[in-house]
Amino acid sequence: MDSTHFKNLFDTLNQSLVKVIKEKIGRHNIWPLEAEVPLLIFNPINGVEKKLRKIKKLTSESVLFNDDITLDLTEINDFNDLILILKYIEDWLEKRKTESIQIEWSIQDFEERATEIEERENKQILYDRAKFQFALKMLKKHHDCNWGITWDHIDINLNEYCTLDLKE
Repeated sequence: MDSTHFKNLFDTLNQSLVKVIKEKIGRHNIWPLEAEVPLLIFNPINGVEKKLRKIKKLTSESVLFNDDITLDLTEINDFNDLILILKYIEDWLEKRKTESIQIEWSIQDFEERATEIEERENKQILYDRAKFQFALKMLKKHHDCNWGITWDHIDINLNEYCTLDLKE
């Protein structure tokens, strides 16, 4: 294996790691970091000198260090640094699972509710199942965090966006 091939393989691996990191961080901003996560990175000012820096904040696009220097994730080219960031994110996400809750509504909830209503209405099909995804998106878009989402909201969205035209 020649050095060019090895470098291409290494670059592909780094790009894949950056992609995984971005996906795992997603919409989260991990800040402030609870643990000291030091990275030995190139100084972005002169590109030569390596310096140990501590991460202050992670986003899906960049890393902010304690000395207020920001690097795009794609600029971190040290495989070990990327692994260290990925490990920290995985630990952070795992810890977050135990410290928060998430209430989830899905297309399956629309299906169950539609079936329940249709059975009550003499087993006549009343709703277009192909529109459930759109109704779910509208439910998210228009929800009020002060009131939450209830079965009444599912009913409203079923009737607003999914009702079939039953005119004969």
